[in-house]
Amino acid sequence: WEATDGCIYLIRELTVRLCSSTSSRTDIELSDDVLLPILTELVDTCRVKHFPQSDDLRMTLWRNLPVIANALGKQRFKRKYLHLFMDMMIDNLDEKTHASQLSVHAAGQCAEELSSLVGRGVFRGRLEEEWQRDILDRVMEERRKMARKMPAEEFSPFGPAEAMLAVGASKSPSRSGSGGMKINSRYQGVGGVSGSSSPSAGKLQLPVPGSGMIDAL
Repeated sequence: WEATDGCIYLIRELTVRLCSSTSSRTDIELSDDVLLPILTELVDTCRVKHFPQSDDLRMTLWRNLPVIANALGKQRFKRKYLHLFMDMMIDNLDEKTHASQLSVHAAGQCAEELSSLVGRGVFRGRLEEEWQRDILDRVMEERRKMARKMPAEEFSPFGPAEAMLAVGASKSPSRSGSGGMKINSRYQGVGGVSGSSSPSAGKLQLPVPGSGMIDAL
């Protein structure tokens, strides 16, 4: 499965470099006669579930598929490739399959991005069964609610520690300590204390790489 996982990234890079409208390579053509059998075989491989890392493999596919689709272009992807992924994507989003939350989230994100690319009506119309459309509608509604609840200025807990520190410094007031020291009430780790006599007093002191909160976790 690890080799297949790596092949997904390889296919993504090939499509971006050889199929994108911004590509400067004109001497090599990645035609549908070559790419379609490769993606068909990839879908058949990602569909199987008899090994423990199958959800991880599908998660990689969903994370990279929007990049591949944009590189191929709206019309080409919609006409030749979209139908290959629809059933497996909806199956991954179905709560009855008990897929991992990471793969479910990646599939939902992929469905949202592909829907924006080819058009919501076209994307939904490619689903043959009513229960499939119901699953898609549920997922899209959940993602809309999630987007409304998420504050625009908040940071991701999976982002760099420096981003967390920067947000904390901009939002939290400083409280004065003894001896003219200023201690940030949001973050008191590396760089959280600055002396008034220092040339960098009053400035945010970022931690050295590898010493942040996320790195420690």
